[in-house]
Amino acid sequence: MEFVYVENDISGKRKVDYSLASLKISKRSLISLIHGLKGKNFGFDTAQKIAFKVQKYKERPGYEDIHVYIDSGGYSLITGSVPFSETSKFIDSYNRYLEFERRTFDSIFSLDIPTWGREEDSKHLTRTNLYNFNKRSLEDSLSILKRFQHDNLSSKFFFVWQFKFKSQYDIWSRMYNELQLNQHIRCRSIGGLVSLRDFAPNIKYSAFTVMAFKCLVDHLCSPFQEEQFKLHVLGIYLQQDRMQLILIEKLFEQYLKDHGLPTPLLTHDTINYTLSALYNSRTFEPAHFNGNELILYKSILDVDDSIIKRIYFTPELYNAFYEERELFKADKKYADSSFIVPMNVYKNVSIDRLMNSIFEKYDIMDIFLNSSGEYQARKRIRFLINDMKNNLPGQHTETFFSETQNNLDLNYHLWAKLKTQITIGMFDQDVNATIRHIGLKDPFK
Repeated sequence: MEFVYVENDISGKRKVDYSLASLKISKRSLISLIHGLKGKNFGFDTAQKIAFKVQKYKERPGYEDIHVYIDSGGYSLITGSVPFSETSKFIDSYNRYLEFERRTFDSIFSLDIPTWGREEDSKHLTRTNLYNFNKRSLEDSLSILKRFQHDNLSSKFFFVWQFKFKSQYDIWSRMYNELQLNQHIRCRSIGGLVSLRDFAPNIKYSAFTVMAFKCLVDHLCSPFQEEQFKLHVLGIYLQQDRMQLILIEKLFEQYLKDHGLPTPLLTHDTINYTLSALYNSRTFEPAHFNGNELILYKSILDVDDSIIKRIYFTPELYNAFYEERELFKADKKYADSSFIVPMNVYKNVSIDRLMNSIFEKYDIMDIFLNSSGEYQARKRIRFLINDMKNNLPGQHTETFFSETQNNLDLNYHLWAKLKTQITIGMFDQDVNATIRHIGLKDPFK
């Protein structure tokens, strides 16, 4: 599993380029079109300004090998920054960007419209509108993918699934079938997860799980099954969700290896690492995984110099960090509080490495490969969780352990189904079960 860093300084206006330090860790950057596709006068001309900034971004020293993902900017519609009446213009602007800037990005997410956020647009929340606008967006994008096959544009295009409400999943499934997207889509993504637990506290496992299995099956039933399976999960950051994504990747890797297919690539992004670092810049507690254990530090004053040099790897970054650290020590205002962000990225990637080592230490894959059935698997999972509670570092919460146990139980159920005959739609009932567990009131009439 790889982390994709969410870039919030595309113009490079900061005196010190701390993004470079974060990108040395992730090698992947997500840039949103949101700033070019919102406001009163947005259009292709404003999108072109973002396109120019993306080009300049990739030309920065040290950015040559960064894989740049483009987010559609559809969040502007969700938040209400763009009204319902401007939806068609938004779709046109996005698809013109897709067409004319196809050589300037490495990956791009489809323009999905899960809802419209303005209160005055609530009267437009109908299934008909949800279907018509999303289908139009996809039809236009699909036409561009077909016209530019020679540019291999379809290998850059991530189709975003929405499934939080029954109406969304039904409509996305309908569009998927009507447009025969499985004959054209090479990369997949799962959306609708940002702040989901805040709105749906009854969901006690990683809600993206079944959709991930569905995406794998879609890939296996496509003309591109011999290619690498790519799946991106948008906006997750909780440790139990990341642990689940790591395990899903291992399960998929095992399944694909058994069938002589390439190793999968699963990725995720979150702005949380940036925001939490900024909000907690004076109480931030760094961490480092040394290959055996997670070393926790009380503050930035306690971090080994060798680790600081690893993160802030140029003289400019290193010196800037120490200048900020001196301000911290003197309890003075930072010159730029974003200096702490790379250290938080490093901390969370270190935690991911710890979780990956946990799977190896406890040989979790053996539960899936050698259990006699679901009853024995669940029993082994309970023993495993109890052992983990007694031996893992203290920062893991009871919620982490309970949801990890639920995730493991669900994974075994889905894994057992995956080993049967593969058919499109085989996980539809499980997706609908997840939607019922989420339990949100469906806003679409």
